Amino acid sequence: MMKKTDWIIIIVAIAVILFAISGIYAIYFSETEKVSIELDVFRNMARNSTCTDITNDLFIIDNQMVFWATEGNCADASYAYTLFGSHPNEILCRKYDSIAGPQEQCYNIDFQEIFQIIINNLNVNNLGLSKNYNVTEILF
Repeated sequence: MMKKTDWIIIIVAIAVILFAISGIYAIYFSETEKVSIELDVFRNMARNSTCTDITNDLFIIDNQMVFWATEGNCADASYAYTLFGSHPNEILCRKYDSIAGPQEQCYNIDFQEIFQIIINNLNVNNLGLSKNYNVTEILF
């Protein structure tokens, strides 16, 4: 029959093994789930857009998202702020002017807070995001 101390040793050993496995899992997935942003697609989109005579700025955020700000002297659609995932088809949140008036949508609630911070800090360093975020302007 096993003593109480033997059971404790076995339980601790299992815990150590599980902890090691979870660490390996985290390292593996943090390295393999890197997002590939299609910069040329975003650049072409920005180059070919209309009503951007005041502002036409693209930013990469943490190599996972792209923020695009446009403003122009137009009768309608005079501004648009859009937070994308890795591709222009992946719109996370947007705020824009339309013939029906200002519109705002976040298609994924997880991005609503970061989007609000960005649009409230368009002219602030790092788009108002904390130092934990890496924000880089995309030149085109």
